[in-house]
Parts: sequence; structure tokens; C-alpha cells
Amino acid sequence: MTTIGADAPPRRFYEVDCANCDETFLTTGHADAFCSLDCRATATVIRKIRREIENNADSPETAPDSIIRALRVNLHWASVGGYDRPITPELRAEVWARDNGLCVECGEPGAEIDHILMPLGDPRRGTADELRLLCTPCHQRITDENHGDA
Repeated sequence: MTTIGADAPPRRFYEVDCANCDETFLTTGHADAFCSLDCRATATVIRKIRREIENNADSPETAPDSIIRALRVNLHWASVGGYDRPITPELRAEVWARDNGLCVECGEPGAEIDHILMPLGDPRRGTADELRLLCTPCHQRITDENHGDA
């Protein structure tokens, strides 16, 4: 009986330091710069932050608040493993119709779909019951309340 790969040389592992967190980890000959997908996502957001600041400000201190805030939210989601709740165009249209195009908090014209925080096992996750239409100021206020200074 022949075993596939029986003649293959044993895999060699190398110790390298993660380019994001400096944690030492083992990798094969196809060296990776990051120890985990979380570190890769965090590094991607940091590169995005630097690029946005370079394109929109003379320095981080002069970057527009809207850019800094959006990038902080991106960094928050990267640090918790990513944002895993996409909204399909059909679901988006359902929420806009249900909420009559108005912010459910203040009644102003809606601009953004917001996820309502629900436990992982809640059967309403991934449905319109988990979503609501908000104006930008209400969405920013609620995000800040839920995630601190994101």
C-alpha cells in the first residue's frame, strides 16, 4: 500500500516575530508576517489609517474628526475579530421601507443601517428585527455609547 506524501520530506518550522504584536510564532517555509488573522486585520486597518491621514491631513492632529472616528470604529472591529454581519441589498430595502426612510430615534431622514446588539444565539440575528434605520448623528451617538470611544 502506498501512502500519499509518504516520500515527502518532513515540514520545517521557523520561529518568526509577528509584524503586528511582536509575538513569536512558528511558521513553515512560506513565512507569514502575522501570527493570526486578527493581527493581520489590525495591521490592515492601521495601514488604512495612515493612508487616510496622509491623503486628508498634514498630520494626525489635523485629520478631520469624521475620518478619525471612522478609522477608530474600523480598528475596534478588527480588534474583536471582524464584522461578521453583512446586510444584503434586500434586507437593507426591507429596513428602509419598514422605518419609512426615517431615523427611528429622532424622526429625521435616515442615512445608515444600525445593528442592534443581540446575543449570538438570538434567532433574530441576520433578520430585519436586528436592524434599524438611523440618521448619522444618532448612529454616531449610539455607536459611541456601545463601544466607548471606538
